[in-house]
Amino acid sequence: MSDPNEPAVPTEKSQESSTASKVLNGIAYPAAIGVGYWNANITAHNSAYRQAKGLGMFDDILATSTPETKKDVKEAVDHVIDKVEFKKRWTKTKAAYQEAGFKRMDELGLDSFKEKWNYMAREGKQMTVRNGLAGFGIALGALLSIANSKTLDKVLSGKSDTQQR
Repeated sequence: MSDPNEPAVPTEKSQESSTASKVLNGIAYPAAIGVGYWNANITAHNSAYRQAKGLGMFDDILATSTPETKKDVKEAVDHVIDKVEFKKRWTKTKAAYQEAGFKRMDELGLDSFKEKWNYMAREGKQMTVRNGLAGFGIALGALLSIANSKTLDKVLSGKSDTQQR
């Protein structure tokens, strides 16, 4: 049975909001899948990296960058260099380490999600699935809440609370 207070013919405002809601509802699932995959991909990379690092696969790279970083920290603490110079050096050292680390991951054959997944320990796989699902769920819940929000209808109709009464 229909609500007697609801108009029989949809108004321009309700058609506009239902179109916006339909668009947002349609976008919500693919966007949430993207967020979930992105989250899982980052977790898989970090887990595979930690496992490889634990096995000493980055020791040679760390042997170069760690002493350099420690020297820069000591110089900053002793006021030999200022904060700006320290940040410049730290950023450069970090970028060099990350580039070398990514290159090493590629050399080890850990260049795709599938390869990282196969390399990871069970705990890393569980964490990857958990983080991927959490990212998906949070994004989906937020987007669907926005899509079905009365506030969205108000914003899209361009009317204030006093005008809609």
